[in-house]
This record gives sequence, structure tokens and C-alpha cells, in this order.
Amino acid sequence: MQKAMTHFGYLEEVLGIRAANNPDYFEKCINVMRSYEKSGDEWWLSANPIELAKHQVDESILLIPFEILKDALIKVLGRNVEDDEISIKNEVLITEFKNKVETYKPALAVS
Repeated sequence: MQKAMTHFGYLEEVLGIRAANNPDYFEKCINVMRSYEKSGDEWWLSANPIELAKHQVDESILLIPFEILKDALIKVLGRNVEDDEISIKNEVLITEFKNKVETYKPALAVS
């Protein structure tokens, strides 16, 4: 139960999903929490841009604040990322991200 409360607090504080005047509040919360639980850890609290982007790029709903996702993608891709590139399920961006992460793997294994 405490983990669920942590999720709801995160949804309200960080993602701005509020119950007041929002008839879809619980459905949105449940969908986001289901997506979080797929990973089994609290990746959304990570400061690691690869972890943040890895868990978000294949999702159909925004699980972290847009600006945090954009900043993570800029760091991982090593280039400016335009807002309109960060659309849900952007296959070009997903492929670029995955290719870039593959080039990081040898460096990550050493550290």
C-alpha cells in the first residue's frame, strides 16, 4: 500500500495528474502505475538519462515529465531534440536511441 501511495504522490506532484475536476484521474493513475510496474523497480526516480529514456521511449503514455524526458534524450543522443520529435511511439527516435545505447554498452560494462 505504501508503494501505491508513493506512486499516487508522484503522479500528483510530478506529472500533474490531479483528482480535482478530472473524471479520468483514476484511469490515468492506474494506466501509469501498470506501466511502472512492468519494470519492477523505481526507474522514474533515477538520475540516469539512459534509464529514464529507456523506460519511456516505448511507452504509449508519458510516465515522466516531458522536460525530464527531453533532457535525458539530449544527453543520450548528444544532440538537440525538438519537442515535436518526442511524440509517443516515434519509431525514428526510438531506433536512434536504441542504436546510441548499443554504442554505450562497452563503456557501461567497464565502469
